Amino acid sequence: MGDVQKSESLAKLRKICRYGVWVLIAAIAVIAAFLVVCLAELAICLSDPWFVTIPLDHTATALSILSTTASAVSGLLVCIMTYRIAMTISCEKSPFNHENVISMKHIAAICMVTFAVILVLEVFLWATSPADNAQFDFPFQLAVTGLVTYIFSLLFEYGAALQTESDEFL
Repeated sequence: MGDVQKSESLAKLRKICRYGVWVLIAAIAVIAAFLVVCLAELAICLSDPWFVTIPLDHTATALSILSTTASAVSGLLVCIMTYRIAMTISCEKSPFNHENVISMKHIAAICMVTFAVILVLEVFLWATSPADNAQFDFPFQLAVTGLVTYIFSLLFEYGAALQTESDEFL
């Protein structure tokens, strides 16, 4: 077990996570500021029936802002969960632990829920937009990210079980 803890790849992973924590703090701050702007824009849109983003009408503008706000909320939550994972990896003996598995499953769930929400908003946006302004953006990247993250969470769960078994054996 001592050889695994002193391995070069684990040392690199911890170093990357220590730097990654600072990058994630900056990302959290930027996304939080963007979310505040989105919420302010949404409040203005909901309070002013003449507020539009050209070429969209008021309803389509509101739906577009809701979609952007959902993306910002999702991004913020994912960055917070990733921050927790990076902190755990930089401090713990092994990256394979139950907390990281839970965080990764939360990231997968956040991505899939956001995919569904944005997909519904995009369908409404497409349906309510005038024919010449209609466009449909399928948020496939969220579905793929959610699926890949879920698969990695299962790998981490298996690794955590092996880690626990190894620790109990020693």
